[in-house]
Amino acid sequence: MRDVKEETLQKGESLFRTMAMAMVIAGVITFVAMFFPLHTKRPENAGLSYYLPWCLSYGIVDLLLAAVGVYFTTVSKDKPNLYKPGFILGIVAGGLLALSSLPLVIFLSNVEFFISVLVIGGCVIAISVVGLSSLKDQ
Repeated sequence: MRDVKEETLQKGESLFRTMAMAMVIAGVITFVAMFFPLHTKRPENAGLSYYLPWCLSYGIVDLLLAAVGVYFTTVSKDKPNLYKPGFILGIVAGGLLALSSLPLVIFLSNVEFFISVLVIGGCVIAISVVGLSSLKDQ
């Protein structure tokens, strides 16, 4: 019978997984935060041409963020040398999320979702910065 080895946490692994899950949640929430005010302010005969410019620009970025977050979550134990570039990508993703909150307040006049998406982007940036600083050698 084989001996079972204890799992050891890599340096920065828990913060990396937290950042990855924050990216998944942020991708989904940001898309919903765009779609809900867009749907409530739609004209009477709004067709696909009304939704398509918004859904493509937000949807592609948000889907990519969520997909990268899922990928990071699944490979976090196997690839510890992915942590540093992953945290840097998390900082970039948080910045994109913060910037994507601006059209919500400018074009859709929705302050609540603007603040929510801005805070979510700030949280992804904060988790990534703390995770990146945890990788430094003492």
